[in-house]
Amino acid sequence: MDSQPGVATTATESMQNYVIDATIDGDIPMDPFIELMGNSITPTQDQWLVQIEQGPVTEPPGSPADEEITRSYEKMADFCGHMAPWHLYDAKTPLHYIVTRVKGFITDVATRNATPFLHRYLYRDHTPQCILSCFAANVLYANRTQANTAMVMLTLHSSVRELVDAEAGRIVATPVEKLARTQALFLYQVIRLLDGDVILRAQGERDTPLLLTWLGDLCRVRENLGDLAQLGDSVMRKQPPREWEVRTP
Repeated sequence: MDSQPGVATTATESMQNYVIDATIDGDIPMDPFIELMGNSITPTQDQWLVQIEQGPVTEPPGSPADEEITRSYEKMADFCGHMAPWHLYDAKTPLHYIVTRVKGFITDVATRNATPFLHRYLYRDHTPQCILSCFAANVLYANRTQANTAMVMLTLHSSVRELVDAEAGRIVATPVEKLARTQALFLYQVIRLLDGDVILRAQGERDTPLLLTWLGDLCRVRENLGDLAQLGDSVMRKQPPREWEVRTP
């Protein structure tokens, strides 16, 4: 089949411009990234490391369907319709760029304590234990060597199990705690699903239903906030940022 380098390059540049235009403190819709990692295999219940409460089948949680989000999805349409496995290894394709960028979240956390979905000052006043453990695991993973990889992977495994064991069966949690555990598990999923190790990937796939459950919890928190959660609200956008949101020189 004849390749079309011009088309691939144009699609890649479009995706790069879209992500680069948003600063590290900006808002980037993460649903395409999450779906990219979560749609490969759906494990059966007996494969899960934790038991998830049975309930009616619901749609995966998504972002508010405002005009900004709709435009973002439109930019992904052509890319998703022509994705092939070999694109992951071609630096000119959008898939290669997206996977590389998502994997880069680990380095972002390790070096800047921030990602497009995690503000560096979000937990400055009170840092949950799961965020501290996740930060340590990310730093170790980003700086692993051949000599210490075994210990790094042991630390990663221990941190994930500590998070899942502590939070999977938890009934009462504050919105901040729900956000922290979801962000921590998502970063662990980036490592486990994209590292290339089949054992890590299998473990990550087993915990994907738990991540989706926690994302659903956050969506319900967002719905309870009402108009305050709508990023497109002009009044909210015109308000000055809080002190912790101001970028320091």
